Amino acid sequence: MALPMARAIVTNDDGVHSRSLRALAQSLASLGWEVVVAAPLGNWSGYSKSIGRFRGSKVYRFESGGLKYLTGDMPPAALVGVAIDIAGFEPDIVVSGINYGPNLGVYDFFSSGTIGGALEAALKGFNSVSLSSACRDGDSSCIMEAVAVSLPVVEAAGEILNYSGASLMVLNIPRSPRGFRLARPCGRIPRFSGGIGDEGSLHVEKFDHSRLFSGESSPCDGRLFSMGYIPVSLYRINSGWVQPLEDSGDGVAKLVEDLLNSKVSPPAGQQF
Repeated sequence: MALPMARAIVTNDDGVHSRSLRALAQSLASLGWEVVVAAPLGNWSGYSKSIGRFRGSKVYRFESGGLKYLTGDMPPAALVGVAIDIAGFEPDIVVSGINYGPNLGVYDFFSSGTIGGALEAALKGFNSVSLSSACRDGDSSCIMEAVAVSLPVVEAAGEILNYSGASLMVLNIPRSPRGFRLARPCGRIPRFSGGIGDEGSLHVEKFDHSRLFSGESSPCDGRLFSMGYIPVSLYRINSGWVQPLEDSGDGVAKLVEDLLNSKVSPPAGQQF
């Protein structure tokens, strides 16, 4: 069944050529959505909600495969802002992702360019969703599984955000997920590791999310992700502050989990 006609901006921090971004955008368009892809020319991972420097910047607009594109050498948050404020495209929702690699915990919330693109939209008063995954570029089966999970999430996002009073939803999709769980962001902060060569070259090792969060005792997002669940974090953003929502007995957790678990078909041989 086709989704109701809607308008979406799709962005990410992996770049406009990301297979997972294009697969998600094309899938939404095939279901009747009007889609504008506003994503960087290259990889801007780790730039958070940075908008960079606009002076001397160029944007490129074109259409391909039924999608409208707006791209440039700038972070995803900047391109979302340009698409809304300058190009004049007012979306029903901004979808950021599907990112290669998870974005978990408070640390990634303030570091991820993918979350930053969604956060830019939320600060402007638009509903937004950030989608990250365990997939890597070239892993077609993982990407298509993540897209299959993401489409009904986007469909349900308006209802969830309106009911909860939130404007930003952050999800992380593991391989062969066990279902959805509302979760607060984990608070553990990773340490950089690596080295500096004699000539000044810097090598920084990427930290392992599973190792970082698997020992958490509370059901925060990283812990649930390491257990195979899709953690869903909701954020209220207004008047310059950000508030993550937790299960406070007001029915939000049950609505989120029941709604999403009912809409997404689990992988073969599994049950949500």
